[in-house]
Amino acid sequence: MTLPTINADLRRLQPELRISYKKASEKLVSLYTLLDQLGWLIASEDPNHADTFALRMRTLAKFGKTHISRIELENRIHGLDSRNFLCRSKHLIIWRESKPEPQKTDTAKGLTKRESEVKELLLSGMALPAIATDLGISQRTVEKHVENLYRKLGVHSYNELVFGKSE
Repeated sequence: MTLPTINADLRRLQPELRISYKKASEKLVSLYTLLDQLGWLIASEDPNHADTFALRMRTLAKFGKTHISRIELENRIHGLDSRNFLCRSKHLIIWRESKPEPQKTDTAKGLTKRESEVKELLLSGMALPAIATDLGISQRTVEKHVENLYRKLGVHSYNELVFGKSE
């Protein structure tokens, strides 16, 4: 896989991922890790073997092998809705088997969309400065969202948010 090709794919994905193109292209492994955490399956063309894809993280665990032929991969993802693909180019395929169901509990508890996003990022283990960078907002705004979601959920700490309140 050539770097210019990956860079073109990343440049196209930048608005959807809210990630700086420069950071993403410099830290491709970090991008793969982020996408993996978000539930995306990743297969990138293997530069050493024609028509073979290297499987990454979650995909590796799902298929139980490190490489897969283009034909076998296409057969496995055949029939998926186009909305399930984040990227489907000659060199990089990023997809998910199904879209995650929206969490109704967050809206039922009165959380805004942004508060729900912050909650999900907190639960994935991200720190407040990283969340601010990821969402393109200030750290103080993230702190305010955290304060509001703690109040709405009736928790007082990160541990209570993750593990629930101890009675």
